[in-house]
Amino acid sequence: SHDLKTPLTCIKNYVLLLQDENLDEQTRKEYLENLNKYADRLNLLMQDLLQISKINSGNIELELNDLNIIALLNQVLFENEESLLERNLVVKKNFKDEEIILNLDSNKTYRIFENLLVNISKYALSFSRVYIDVFNKEKEVQIVFKNISQDEMNFTPEEIEERFVRGDKSRHGTGSGLGLAIVKSFTEIQGGTFKIEIEGDLFKTIVSFKKQSETV
Repeated sequence: SHDLKTPLTCIKNYVLLLQDENLDEQTRKEYLENLNKYADRLNLLMQDLLQISKINSGNIELELNDLNIIALLNQVLFENEESLLERNLVVKKNFKDEEIILNLDSNKTYRIFENLLVNISKYALSFSRVYIDVFNKEKEVQIVFKNISQDEMNFTPEEIEERFVRGDKSRHGTGSGLGLAIVKSFTEIQGGTFKIEIEGDLFKTIVSFKKQSETV
């Protein structure tokens, strides 16, 4: 309820402010930009809520195909490069440019990687390094994202995985907490596992998928 009300209230307030006929053009432009920002935030939140609802109800379909996990990971990195550069984050890729084929839903797997990178671009310490490791094991593939948190992480991995954890414990000052919940859900419905590890200021997320011979 709180997550929905916040952007909606802001939208209403800016609509009222824009009704002032004496606003100068620069102020009107700033109000419109803010209005658009909160509208986008509300729209994204509604989409995320819909996805979570579908997952919880079992009303979600997978389009499984043979997917090169390395190519997809590089694509997501390229498309999120700008937001990482804005925070002066340097990505260190610890994986070979090779083919690792897994039987997965490309759209949902893309969303997993995208949400993790968006999370990093928002909450990692500026002017720090981000590490992405891929471990091609015998029965599974692990993709590990590591970054140094900008703020002190006074919460447990279990708390950060909760969908609507907010306030100081969540480090999601502008988020709903749904991003990591969707990562977890989209990973698990594809037979994978999602794990968070915290050590001091190091925030680590681990996505694991079974290899095709092990996929049910």
